[in-house]
Amino acid sequence: MPEAWRYPYYSASIGELKVGDAKNLEWVLANGIGGYSSSTALGLNTRRCHGVLVASSRNLTRKLVLSGIDEEVHHNGTVSKLWFHAHSNGIDAPGKDCLNQFKFNLDSVVWVFDLDGVRVEKRLEVVPGKNIVLLQYKVENKFDSGVQLKVTPLVNCRNINSLRDGDVGFKSNIFDGHAAGISTEGSYLLLYSEQLSCTQADVKWVHGIKYDYDRDGVEGLHTPVSFTLSVGSKEKAAASLVALSYGSEEEAVKVFKELSESRSHERRQKLLSSSLGDDLIAFSASCDSFIVDYLGKKTVVAGYPCLGFRGRDALIAIPGLALVNRRFDLAEKVFENFLNKMQKGLVPSEFVEGVPQYESLDVTLWLIASLHEYRKCVGDERFSKFMWTYWHDLKNALEHFKKFEKNGLLQDDSKTWMTSLDRRNAVEVQGLWYNALKVMQNFSVLLNDSLNVSYLVKKFEQNFMKNFWNGSYLRDTPMDDSFTPNQLVVLSLDYCPVGFEEAKSVLSLAESELLTSMGLRTLPKNHPKYIGKCSETTNKSHYCGAVWPWLAGPYFRAQMKYNKNGVGRKALEFVKEFLSKNLRQAGIGTVSELFDGDFPHTPRGCISHAMNSGELMRTYSDAIKVL
Repeated sequence: MPEAWRYPYYSASIGELKVGDAKNLEWVLANGIGGYSSSTALGLNTRRCHGVLVASSRNLTRKLVLSGIDEEVHHNGTVSKLWFHAHSNGIDAPGKDCLNQFKFNLDSVVWVFDLDGVRVEKRLEVVPGKNIVLLQYKVENKFDSGVQLKVTPLVNCRNINSLRDGDVGFKSNIFDGHAAGISTEGSYLLLYSEQLSCTQADVKWVHGIKYDYDRDGVEGLHTPVSFTLSVGSKEKAAASLVALSYGSEEEAVKVFKELSESRSHERRQKLLSSSLGDDLIAFSASCDSFIVDYLGKKTVVAGYPCLGFRGRDALIAIPGLALVNRRFDLAEKVFENFLNKMQKGLVPSEFVEGVPQYESLDVTLWLIASLHEYRKCVGDERFSKFMWTYWHDLKNALEHFKKFEKNGLLQDDSKTWMTSLDRRNAVEVQGLWYNALKVMQNFSVLLNDSLNVSYLVKKFEQNFMKNFWNGSYLRDTPMDDSFTPNQLVVLSLDYCPVGFEEAKSVLSLAESELLTSMGLRTLPKNHPKYIGKCSETTNKSHYCGAVWPWLAGPYFRAQMKYNKNGVGRKALEFVKEFLSKNLRQAGIGTVSELFDGDFPHTPRGCISHAMNSGELMRTYSDAIKVL
């Protein structure tokens, strides 16, 4: 048995967990190019974006091609089913009586089934840089007669956020009794096993599949073939099944040949126990999963399993994902990706099936803030060489932004990170604008350019506090007196228009009204619009009291600026406590998107979130530096 099977990062005895708890314990393994494998500890898919293999194209379009794998053990005319399905009338879970253990490693997941006389171990891992999943089975037969393991792939072909209604023209072929090719328009799935025999399946469809987090709609899953392994009396046997998917049969076969020649699926295992140090290792590995290949460049997945490619999320996350661990080449490729797609001063707010969308002013401002952090990390010489190519475009962006300026402030009604709320002239956008003006002025000096925005800086300084300061804190917008964590972004920036005493007043209130062990609430509990429990169907509730971990980043950076003594240790303890609480619930080894504002701060949203992960890693790094 491989070492990592005996020393998992997380291990649960399923018999000690209720089915409801086990189906809420999720995992994700990313392949580094936008694809992934994700499900729950039971192997029961509870989201429409769960699946054994989600393949990503070169333009980052993600398609669910293999929803699941059903296993059965046949012995003397009896059939023991190891799978879990959810239907409209409830969960069909024949595997609950024999699933003994679930294990999560940083590069694989393992299930152990103990039947009367037969033990089955199933291990799943993704191949980095490829749309490939490898499944490995070990069967121990204690009977005096032979048994068969039957493995049935549940085939799909759809976008991860939709449901498929009916047959989409699946065509299947079996090759040499050990491989199957399933094709439909624009997708080809290749399944291969050297040890398992492949035959046409008796039943071609599993109908009425429903997902717990998606209240509406059901779908059918195609089961064109089955693979079988025969195990003799008192014998042990091992087998593997490779699943890979690309746009055409030719491309799939080419990648399969490369895999066979390089044996690239044989990866170095990580030996982990359960100590706090391993939480940091697991967290670091999770951070690595967000930066993915994109047409020779790099971009950032906003979250797994269902979030796409968002500019703001990427640019907030990149200092923590790449700069603090000195992965400067990666950061540069992410910056290049956005700078090369700049149009009329805007960088993409998101990519929809590979097509950039331009919806928000603040994304460009976050880019400038992150470039400023990059300069501080790499030094002036490397920064100048990198920035020289893009300086003209960045200057033009600033010229474009002047069209939205009035009395130094930006007049902006585009979307902010609180996407479902109307926040015209939001406070953090103003702070980012001021910071961008000062940063760009400094860039121009370094690059010997004549840019001069001092008049805009002066007008901003004359008008910002008049419009936003209410005597105790910064308003969320000039028309909204709410006390929110968005003002902490302003305080955390290197160039901040708020005075020292005013900043300390804000931080004192934030500590008492917003700070929790999971991050900061988006509204105080005494606010009339406060919602203590998030709704999975109403996004507005996500910004009316919900806790977001990423906000701990600007909070602690501001504390380090204005209060200093002892803040580093507090920040370090916050991150350690957060990881110890969060990495073994919801998404194993990952940071959830958001949490209920009310205790016990139940995790919500996607199970692995780039912006949260990046800011927590950055906070941890900042704390280590000041201790």
